Amino acid sequence: MIPGMASQNVPGRMTVWSEAPLPCAPQLEGTTHVDVAIIGAGFAGLSSARFLKEADSSLNIALVDRAHAGFGASGRNAGILSPFLPVPWLVGCSANERRLDDVRFAARYIARETQEFTRLIEREAIACDLRPTQIVTTGASGFYRHHLGLVAERCLLAGLPCHIATPEELEAAFPYPAHGGFVLEGHVLQPLALVQGLRRFVQRLGVRIYENTCVMQLRPARAGVEVPTNSGACLKADKVILATNAYTHQLGLGDWHRIPRPITTYLLATAPLDCAGMKQLRFESRTIVDIGGEYFYARLLQNRLLFGGFDRPSSTSDESPDGDAPYHKRLRTEMTRRFPSLEDVPIDAQWSGPYHQSRTHVPIIRTLPHMPDVILNIGYGGVGVTLTQFSGRIVAGLILGEKHQDPDSDRMRGIYATTRLPVKEGIKLGLRLAVSLLRK
Repeated sequence: MIPGMASQNVPGRMTVWSEAPLPCAPQLEGTTHVDVAIIGAGFAGLSSARFLKEADSSLNIALVDRAHAGFGASGRNAGILSPFLPVPWLVGCSANERRLDDVRFAARYIARETQEFTRLIEREAIACDLRPTQIVTTGASGFYRHHLGLVAERCLLAGLPCHIATPEELEAAFPYPAHGGFVLEGHVLQPLALVQGLRRFVQRLGVRIYENTCVMQLRPARAGVEVPTNSGACLKADKVILATNAYTHQLGLGDWHRIPRPITTYLLATAPLDCAGMKQLRFESRTIVDIGGEYFYARLLQNRLLFGGFDRPSSTSDESPDGDAPYHKRLRTEMTRRFPSLEDVPIDAQWSGPYHQSRTHVPIIRTLPHMPDVILNIGYGGVGVTLTQFSGRIVAGLILGEKHQDPDSDRMRGIYATTRLPVKEGIKLGLRLAVSLLRK
């Protein structure tokens, strides 16, 4: 079982992503001095290590994790590499010409970095089952047809390559009535295998990894930061990057009011389906996103249906999973409501765990106001699998300063920092939606 996940009395596996024990690096011992300490060996931490080491191979970098690489959301998500933009960008992209230019720039930047990342996977032969997919977003009632039309309109305005789904496409993709939608081109992959491949890659670059090493707190030092652990060991670093996402609040930073609280999400996977069962699903190479009332998503994995949703705000990332059984039961109900042919199919695995998402749905990449040698690289929900992969390139400017020459990444960091909830634009879109419904 992957730490941070929970299974609710379901026969079989507790996750579909790992069937064998994961490799484990040594625990940190004694006192170690490094240029950069990175806390959290998920996608954001691995990206930070990778881009810093590629920018300056002389850097002495230590990457530590409380359990193992991929312990958190990076190792348990659905593995959807989507080009979709944060919703506040789409809602607010027509507010003024400068903001629209920023959002279009961000869309191009994300597309370019995603393409580069898929090339890295191929070049390094990371066996993470990367494959292209059509991401079809739809709604479960007629109300969402108008809503999805407005979202698609904003996607096109922002420069995302998408199109409105035709009735024929919807009928081909869904075994249940789908009311409108749009189609994006993306990828699916095996997230834990990707984590392990990136872990090996940064080790070859010379990054030192310490696992089963739980950081207790951060202490400002005369020069840099001290990072004590629960075993009595200590890292002394010139700079610290926190890639701790849903676990950030456990460090007692005193900046908690600005750090999002965790959100618990739920997933399940069916037992393998036979040819007739697969034909009834009509999936082929598609990934489904359903915003009908709740947010659900589905994709195929080795002849299984992987189905997730029911994001629930949590007060802590350490809540006992014992009370989560009703959510998994509801999740299965929603799955069979959409895919009636799966009603009698056994559930092979189900799990849950916390992830992080900022109020504006964009990552938080900035220094801590009261600890300028500590950089946050957190807040990855929604399309976090995509945004984390180049986060290290953006973080590098805060670590390397004038030695870092990447104006595009610096501009992206500025776009993140200046994103606000577009209240006025949201009201305008709501009025447009209301008018369109009245005219229906």
